[in-house]
Amino acid sequence: MCALFTALIAVGAFIKVPVPVVPFSLQFLFTMLAGLIMGGRLGAVSVGLYAVLGLVGLPIFAEGGGIWYVMKPSFGYIIGFALGSLVTGLMVEKLEKLTKGAATLTEASEELNAGYKKASKSSDKLVKGATKLQSYNKDLTSGADKLTKSGKTLKKGANDLDKASKQVSAGTSKVGSATSQLTSGASTLSANSSTLRSGAGQPASGTQQLVSGAGTLSSGSKQVKDGISDLADGAKKLADGTKEFDEDGIQKIKEVVDDDLQDVLDRLDALCSDKNTYTSFSGKTDDMDGNVKFVIETAAIESDDDK
Repeated sequence: MCALFTALIAVGAFIKVPVPVVPFSLQFLFTMLAGLIMGGRLGAVSVGLYAVLGLVGLPIFAEGGGIWYVMKPSFGYIIGFALGSLVTGLMVEKLEKLTKGAATLTEASEELNAGYKKASKSSDKLVKGATKLQSYNKDLTSGADKLTKSGKTLKKGANDLDKASKQVSAGTSKVGSATSQLTSGASTLSANSSTLRSGAGQPASGTQQLVSGAGTLSSGSKQVKDGISDLADGAKKLADGTKEFDEDGIQKIKEVVDDDLQDVLDRLDALCSDKNTYTSFSGKTDDMDGNVKFVIETAAIESDDDK
């Protein structure tokens, strides 16, 4: 390419327009084309090679050739051709870089525009999210207030529950104490029932009704004891704070048991008392040791002599 443009510059020296002093040729065109096409450095090399060939003696300059040509005023154009080709090439290179930079800047501008659009959309979403967050913040504040109130209510309920638990515990202790006393009374009643049965068997000629009554009383005492044991178990399960009901129920049961026991004891005293002795109708003499008692008094039995 350098040799081609060197030849074109040499040919351009002979294609000229006659003007006074310095003729105008096409060398200017070819030197500029060399810088535009090959770049500043190669364009300057083509012009330099053209100058060297002309100074050697080849008649390629506009007015001949040879070393003496440096003395001519037109030789400055040849030097200017080299500098012009160099400057033109450098300008083209800078222009290409500038064009690439402009293209890059355009692409960056497009990307920036696209980013701006995305940022605008993101900003809208951010505003909406901030609005929702503000709404959620209000809900959260309201929920926190409700939670605080619920916490106070829960604390109050816990205190009430603690007080009720203490009352239930105290009631349970009292129920357990009363149950122990009732159990002790039942044991005493059972022991007295055994004594009563033993005493009822002592009369040699006691009637069958007394024995049957003593057996019935013993069975009833066992039933009362079993009932009291069941009541004690039930009282332990009823430790839910129903203190007044348990105490009243147990007290009533105790009163009923005491009344029945007192009635039985009164009957035993009546049986053992000498005031209630009767004369035997079996022919007992006055000096005989013994007596006969009847729980139920009946009419006298008449003999055949009395009829």
